[in-house]
Amino acid sequence: MLKRSITYICILFMAVTSAMAQTVDIFDDISNKVDYDGTPIVTIHQDPQITRQIRDKIQGISRQTSETRGFRVQVFSSSVPRTAKNEAFKLERKINDELPQLVTYVIFQPPFWKVRIGDYNSSEEASEVCHAIREKYPDIQGDIYVVPDNIQVVE
Repeated sequence: MLKRSITYICILFMAVTSAMAQTVDIFDDISNKVDYDGTPIVTIHQDPQITRQIRDKIQGISRQTSETRGFRVQVFSSSVPRTAKNEAFKLERKINDELPQLVTYVIFQPPFWKVRIGDYNSSEEASEVCHAIREKYPDIQGDIYVVPDNIQVVE
């Protein structure tokens, strides 16, 4: 009887530790699925904040945010009805793919679609990022500048 109880406890322990070890990143797991010829089956395009929030939830991390006045770097603004929205989301995807550490926002302030980057407390901090983005994306230099905005701050 004691031997059976110890066996059950060992099996239970192994199952629990195995389940805990399987905190595989679901997005990477889904994205890495390939067809028989090696082509990806699923491609996920989403805001990095969604991934960050889900990972935090899985890991039991609670982050409270609040909104305050600060600065962002604006990299796009257009009011062309037929193309502005698509161009804004296309640029957002490009920035998220190439600079995933930066938080991007697509904003619609009629009639303008805008893409803004970051949550900075000071204009100096935003200016540093602005300069780095100008160097990385010389084709959109004229559209890149620091703007005052409501920002998200982690408490």
